[in-house]
Amino acid sequence: MSEVSEKSMWVRKIGEPLLIKEVDLGGDRHGWLVIDSLGNGQASGGVRLGNSVTLDEVQALATEMTLKFSFLNLPLGGAKAGIYCSGPMSEQERASLFVNFGEGLGPILRERTFLPGTDMGTYPADVGNLFKGAGLVRKNQGLLDSGFYTAVSVFSALKATSGILGISLSGARIGIQGLGKVGLKLLHFAYEHGMKIVAVSTRVGALHSPRGLEAEQILDLAGKYGDDLVSHYQRADSIHLEELFEQDMEILCPCAGMYPIHRDNIDKIRAKIIIPGCNVAAAPEIEESLFYKGIIYLPGFVCNSGGVLCFLLSNYGLREEEISTFLSRGIGRKISALLTKAKKNNVSPAVAAMSIVRKNQEGFIQESGARSKGRLNLAMVRFRKSGTTEMICTLLWPIVQNALSGSSSMRKKLAQKILFERLFGCN
Repeated sequence: MSEVSEKSMWVRKIGEPLLIKEVDLGGDRHGWLVIDSLGNGQASGGVRLGNSVTLDEVQALATEMTLKFSFLNLPLGGAKAGIYCSGPMSEQERASLFVNFGEGLGPILRERTFLPGTDMGTYPADVGNLFKGAGLVRKNQGLLDSGFYTAVSVFSALKATSGILGISLSGARIGIQGLGKVGLKLLHFAYEHGMKIVAVSTRVGALHSPRGLEAEQILDLAGKYGDDLVSHYQRADSIHLEELFEQDMEILCPCAGMYPIHRDNIDKIRAKIIIPGCNVAAAPEIEESLFYKGIIYLPGFVCNSGGVLCFLLSNYGLREEEISTFLSRGIGRKISALLTKAKKNNVSPAVAAMSIVRKNQEGFIQESGARSKGRLNLAMVRFRKSGTTEMICTLLWPIVQNALSGSSSMRKKLAQKILFERLFGCN
């Protein structure tokens, strides 16, 4: 029996997680799982690995996952797992590490209470070994590149925000902190849209050029040298990692670590827009300070959900080429509505987003009670909350849902429309 057993409701404790599970992995290696909330007995989130991972970090990221799902009106719980490992490992040691972690999380994984995915420092094979340790065979989702779809959502948010502010992407200056799974894809999108990439960084160092960096060369060097690409790029100034945030640019995209925007650099930031590819990019008080400085800042949970949604959309039956378009349209619409709401109420986008989160969570709780009484009761609750359209969608969804994986048809178009409105509707 799992240590968390609520199976028919959305539940969350305010101010504390539902579960913290620590697993001793030998030596100085430790693993943690934090479940922040549950939806129908399940919580989802990535598994990260690194030499700076802490329980506090994993807990903050689990909370961010709850916010991410709630913002999208998905009654799924938020969770995060992390492993601290101080040094490099052989392939065999790495596999054993994740097998042992999976064994420690065995009951939780076997009951599908925790649905893990990849995250910073981890890959599909690692998640596969996690399942192996729990005595499970993972469904084949390894072909989906979650970093790519995260970058799709971040760039869609970037386009929507720039459009509302009247900033043309062609020639707009962008800085990308952290050229990892997401940052490199984001750099490629920026290059495709004619943006001027003026600053980038990896864990090793940072580069700056007011004339613009050559994206194709950076991508080529990243393939050859990884993080050390900054040592091999010749036509730019080497700068300190923190100096990246001080450069003159229209758009800043922090894509690495927690709290890259903080009290010590906030007054030096010259960007007009900050769109994070990482989670928990700034504390709430920093978000408000950015607002009063006139900088448009989007919390990570509103703009980088593509890595989570790609698996959900794939499970529903959407093909890879359909997922990108679906995400791009949906995130763009959601961000445009959020910024309009924030401006109307004269609050920061972060405050406006949290009001949407709270409203949706209240709806989850109401629906939890109605769901056990049948589909008609659930439809009535959704009618009181969202009107006739949502009640009709609730009744139609079980009938048309399977059409998502079929060829083009009226049923498939209707199913896609219902799913789109559920995820990206302007609440």
